[in-house]
Amino acid sequence: LTGKAPFYETMINGMVAGPDSRKMSKSFGNIVSPDEVMPYFGADSIRLWAAMGSLGDDYPFEFTWIYIQTKQPVKDDIINKEKEKLPKDKFDKKYRRKFEQLIGASRFLTKIWNAYRFLYINSSKIELSNINIKIKELSPIESYIYSEFNNVLKIVKSALDGYRWHEALTTLKIFFWNEMCDNYIEAIKYKFYSDNVVESKIALKNGLNIFYEVLKIFAIIMPFITEEINDLLYKKFTKLKSIHLEQFPIDYKNLSHNKIEQGRFGLEIIKNLRNIKSKRGIPLNQEIKKIILVTTERLDKITTEVLTAIKNTIRINELQILDKIDSKIVKKENASKENIEEMGIIAYIFN
Repeated sequence: LTGKAPFYETMINGMVAGPDSRKMSKSFGNIVSPDEVMPYFGADSIRLWAAMGSLGDDYPFEFTWIYIQTKQPVKDDIINKEKEKLPKDKFDKKYRRKFEQLIGASRFLTKIWNAYRFLYINSSKIELSNINIKIKELSPIESYIYSEFNNVLKIVKSALDGYRWHEALTTLKIFFWNEMCDNYIEAIKYKFYSDNVVESKIALKNGLNIFYEVLKIFAIIMPFITEEINDLLYKKFTKLKSIHLEQFPIDYKNLSHNKIEQGRFGLEIIKNLRNIKSKRGIPLNQEIKKIILVTTERLDKITTEVLTAIKNTIRINELQILDKIDSKIVKKENASKENIEEMGIIAYIFN
């Protein structure tokens, strides 16, 4: 009609399908109403589920039937017979649908909330006027995490520009859960119990800063939890009414390559020592008397700062890193040996 192209780009999404992979339809009996799940899981969990669908592909909304009293799954043919036999009110009292995808999504929201609570609790103890970081103040572990965020940001931006929200979300979720929560936050916790107020302030500021950058991206998909965290924690720093008025994140500039490599190496040691404690049935918060790490390579990466982070995160009373060890000491003190083969390190644990 106008002689002009109506759109610069078009995006074609798939249909929401039932657990049988057919499109949701009353005639197929595989319909799930949003009103059924919204009160239990909330809009953010449903949006998070939806964002895991691939462009152009039908996306099954999966569920299983369970017997309410035992929580055990029930086969579809039994359910169909029960639906025919029982009045609706009795059927609803006996059986319920279990939505595994939304349960997984809500657990991820809980992970975000727990990260917020950790930072919020410490921000109530440590007074900050802003969350502006100084690159030179970043520790090796912080430098590594910031560098990883830069790498993730490139992938996320490219994926979102191409409407590949599944790829963007998966990449960011893995970074947030594995790197930020399981590694980074665990490795800075000890700083908040330190008598060094300056160290605690810097650690909190750096943690708040990168968490906010992650929240800016999550806000696209999970607008409600991110807005709530912004109201409770960040609004006083940003002076913005909403996180949804923010600009998309940009990468961190001028990170130290040496610090990044030191932090990467330090976190790898922490992960391996944590696994060793778990394998031996040692609680993660239980102190170990002494550990000696023997390695002939990359000793330049074990700075005093990295050594302190390893020692405090794993809770080691005495930690040494050597290029060799006297076998007499090992035998005399009855030390046990663990090989960290992928790092070329042998760990001697003294109980």
